[in-house]
Amino acid sequence: MLEAKTRSSKYYGPAFLALAGLGVLAAPMLLSLPWQVGEIAATGKETSDGRVERVKIEEQGKMAETYRKAETMPMGRSVIISNFVDRGKRKPKLSKEYLSNLGKDEKIMVYDATKKCIGLIQSRKFTWKGEVGKSKICENLQQDDK
Repeated sequence: MLEAKTRSSKYYGPAFLALAGLGVLAAPMLLSLPWQVGEIAATGKETSDGRVERVKIEEQGKMAETYRKAETMPMGRSVIISNFVDRGKRKPKLSKEYLSNLGKDEKIMVYDATKKCIGLIQSRKFTWKGEVGKSKICENLQQDDK
């Protein structure tokens, strides 16, 4: 004797066929996944390396902005004031922000745009050679370096 079909049982066949079709479509993606794990891990590492590089670039940008605002260029143990040429009449202005970024015990020679020595930064204070009694600063520093 045949059983009578209920309303819901007549949908079992088409539903099973649809799920089988989805399985066939998804099989290539699911079967290749284990071989792609290495590539996925490498991609994650590259993005973390990229973040590190991005942070370094941002820090360099901030430092460059500080130098630009102070209108100076670092050169090892010396500084060049790029928009100043010393004529002995006016003292160059170095920003307090720039001076505060230096170490307390640092001695740094300061040059004008023509790369002529114009003073010294010592203990976060700028001493200009044009000030009274300070004309020998650059000569004394160059002798100390030798």
